[in-house]
Amino acid sequence: MTIAFEIIFQRKKDNSVQEFLLNLFSFYSEKYPEINFLLLSNNKANFQKCNLPNQQFINFSTGIIGKIKLFFVQEFFLGLLLKKRKVNVLICDKYYNRKNKLNIKSFIWLNDLSVLKKVDDFSDIHQAFCTNDFIRNQIALTHSKNEPFTHLSSLCTIEKINPTTFEEKEKIKHDYSNGKEYFLFYSDEWTKKEEFVSVMKAFSLFKKWQKSNMQLILIIDQAIDQKLLKLVENYKYKEDIKLMVNNDGKLLLNLLSACYGCIMSINSSIEYKMIHAIKLNIPMIIDETDFNKSSFANACVYSKMDEVQISQKMILLYKDEFFREQIIKDTIRFSDKLNWNYVSDNIWRTISK
Repeated sequence: MTIAFEIIFQRKKDNSVQEFLLNLFSFYSEKYPEINFLLLSNNKANFQKCNLPNQQFINFSTGIIGKIKLFFVQEFFLGLLLKKRKVNVLICDKYYNRKNKLNIKSFIWLNDLSVLKKVDDFSDIHQAFCTNDFIRNQIALTHSKNEPFTHLSSLCTIEKINPTTFEEKEKIKHDYSNGKEYFLFYSDEWTKKEEFVSVMKAFSLFKKWQKSNMQLILIIDQAIDQKLLKLVENYKYKEDIKLMVNNDGKLLLNLLSACYGCIMSINSSIEYKMIHAIKLNIPMIIDETDFNKSSFANACVYSKMDEVQISQKMILLYKDEFFREQIIKDTIRFSDKLNWNYVSDNIWRTISK
């Protein structure tokens, strides 16, 4: 039996599904050595991490040549390629209106409404995976697909992430916030400067109300221009704000694990970071959308991403201890759904039937 994964990473997009599927590919390859696995991907860095005997690779790489190769394979030759490799099952991260229908059992991950709107039909798809009922309902409404066609499955990380102890949190705060409590704003290279400005203004409103030593740590990417640094230099509460460059995954996880609460950027590839926050039982302020609410239920604090509403949610987390504790309890309950072994076994039972 041969199972193929078609995983295409995209610039300026949330690649959480792609990271998740790549983890599945590596995990299944190791767990089921008697089965052949084929990876078709354009992510060369992650591609090089896979080297088991039952793994085969087709690397589309990057640049114009890789894009041309990818286009022709997806549009015209994927069926021939899969037939040549004797593939029985295809798992892909995005739907393509292919020129030729695939005559094998195909599964697709649908987590993007913009992709769903471009799909004419799913006649060559055996089943679709989605992370929440919001997407499932949209599939039913727009394509008249009944419930058995969609399979709900949480994204989760393969890393073992557990809540930080009180002593560990105190050490992190001692090292990075002078021992003080702090809010964390997580961003990446695609976060717009306007979002930083909104969060800084929200923090100003929070400080005017609270008048204490609470701090704000902004996670920035090296690509952020110098204008942000000048804004911080002229900021009224600049003694209580810190910039941390996004280049150390372990450091970012530590900062997330010890924060009083975090605010997630709406434009960055952060769904995995949202999952990390929930597994760490950190109250998280995220964009108030139907998709987010369906994904995370009561395990988050929802807000429109403007300075007034963000500040109101920061104040609520600070002044209402019962509300904050309830959010933490909901993250603990939600974390049970993010068990890697449970999620991966559930998907395997579906694709291996």
